[in-house]
Amino acid sequence: MNVLILIIKGLSAGGLYALSSATSFLIISNKITQKGKLSGFICGTGLCIAHIVWASIAVFSLKFAYQHLNHNQHIYTFIASLIMFLFAYKIYYGKKKKYFSFKPSSKGLLSSLSSGLLLGFSSPSKILGYAVLFSVLGANNETMVYHQKIPLIAGVAIGNLFWWLLVTTFISKKINYLTPKRSRILQKISAFLLAFIGILGLIHAFSGLR
Repeated sequence: MNVLILIIKGLSAGGLYALSSATSFLIISNKITQKGKLSGFICGTGLCIAHIVWASIAVFSLKFAYQHLNHNQHIYTFIASLIMFLFAYKIYYGKKKKYFSFKPSSKGLLSSLSSGLLLGFSSPSKILGYAVLFSVLGANNETMVYHQKIPLIAGVAIGNLFWWLLVTTFISKKINYLTPKRSRILQKISAFLLAFIGILGLIHAFSGLR
């Protein structure tokens, strides 16, 4: 299969997965309004790194990953739900740390990267998601040789990173149109939505553990 076609398919998979991640969008949006465009993009970079890992596993060792995930999926869901509550708590009480000052800063970039990595690696189920996307896009990992899989992963990285670059650029341009009061309202909405997602995750996890 042509290398360019593989990159395009990987780019499509990475972009689609990033586009469908509502929780990631909420958290990165909050990072931008708290600490500026650079912090939001660095958080997105952390997410991108996690997606590269999950996509690589989907391409190189799907069978092993599927067996492991199938046995432990409810435990992973439980852990991911707790992480959602953690993010919801940090976002809701963010105003105490003088967030929403709308002054982009490069400080705390390591913290932003850590947040992205934590969020990204909290959902190993993305392995199966990438496996499905690759199959739909016609990139069958069972018939591909080793050197064909690398462009596919490179495409995932490009697509994922490009999406978060678009998001951070768009939101950072809109920040100046938000008053602190409206920003606080958006902050609360984001926190409650993440908490709601966490509750749904706990319900799913406990229903499977019974």
